[in-house]
This record gives sequence, structure tokens and C-alpha cells, in this order.
Amino acid sequence: MSKVVIINGTSSAGKTSLSLAVQQYAARRREAWQHVSLDQFRDGLPMAWRGLNAPANTTGAEGLNVVPWQGSDEQQGAIQGTSIELGSHGRAVMAGMRRSVAAFADLGLNVIVDDMWCNAEPAQDFAHLLDVENTWVVGLYCGESELARREAQRPTRFPGTAIRENKRVHNVTVNCSYDLELHSDKLSPAVLAEQVFERLSSPPQMLAGLLARGESL
Repeated sequence: MSKVVIINGTSSAGKTSLSLAVQQYAARRREAWQHVSLDQFRDGLPMAWRGLNAPANTTGAEGLNVVPWQGSDEQQGAIQGTSIELGSHGRAVMAGMRRSVAAFADLGLNVIVDDMWCNAEPAQDFAHLLDVENTWVVGLYCGESELARREAQRPTRFPGTAIRENKRVHNVTVNCSYDLELHSDKLSPAVLAEQVFERLSSPPQMLAGLLARGESL
């Protein structure tokens, strides 16, 4: 029976590093795990559909649009950064990604998914597409100071995006609980991968709970 592990977390949280560590840990057990990530599908978008503050009614806004914002925080005062907004084409591509995960699983392949849930749609979609008794959802957390440090070291990232999205991606689970919560600023990817496999020894609950209740997030 194929297994699916979905890692949800903000950019720079360490999702890709954990996914690769899961693959390496599994390989020692002679298990092959296919890595599917949001970044792979983002990078497959035509450049015209990868927007940078693209105005409405443009291809950039229809795809994946990086939009600047500014606001305030009780502790930090004035803050600014960027957020990721999906248009109609971008949402369709992400829906295609989720269906590719289901296709791999249907073929009996194990899948590790590196994703970032900006709203409740991905969880609801996965719950209907996958075998919820063999799909575990991991919430990957990282402290804001470490997120900012990692983001500053990655030239393709916009400052403030990781912290902004960190607040949003985990809010979609306010009415349910992850199958496992991990903190990438406290333990190495190799240790976290071991904890993922330890969790696989008991049944998942998150997506199954959503289906059983018939509720939206």
C-alpha cells in the first residue's frame, strides 16, 4: 500500500531539505519515495504567468503573483514584505499538482509532498483525492529569526515573504490538527525524517477527520 506524506510550511522553512532527508532515510530501507513540490510546478509556469506585483487582468496575476504588502505588528511595529497570490491559472496548476500526487499513489508509489497551503483548498482537495488512511500531513515550523536569516541567504527570495506566509499557511488548520508537527530550527533534517517515519507506524488522522466530519477548514 502506497503512503503519502504532505509537508506544509512557509518558504525557507526547510520543506525541501526534509523531503530529501525522507528520501535518503527511506532508501536505507529500500523504499523509493517520489518527491513532488510546489516549486517544481511553479518553475514549470511560463515566465509571463510568474508575476511580480502584476496588475489585475494580466497573465502574471492569472498565474503565481508575488505581491508586496505593508502593515504593522504589535511587537515589531511597521513591517513589510511580499505574499504569494494565485490567480485562476495558478490555482489550476496547483490542482494539477495534487492530482499528480494522486496518480503516483494510485500506481503504488510512495510520495513526499513539499507544499505551502495559502488557503483551505489544498487540504480539502487532498482529502477527496487520496486514500486518507495512508496520507499523513506534517506541519513544518520555523522561528521567525531563522526564517529571516535563511531567506536573506537565498537570492531568489523576497525579504519578509517567509514570515508573512508563516502566519497564513498554518492558519488553515485552525479547526483540525496536523498528524505531526516538526520544528526545523531545532533539529536537523535527518532527525526530523526519522520522526516522520516513526509517525508512519500509527494511522493518520487529519484528512480522515475532515472527511468524516464533512466540514470545511
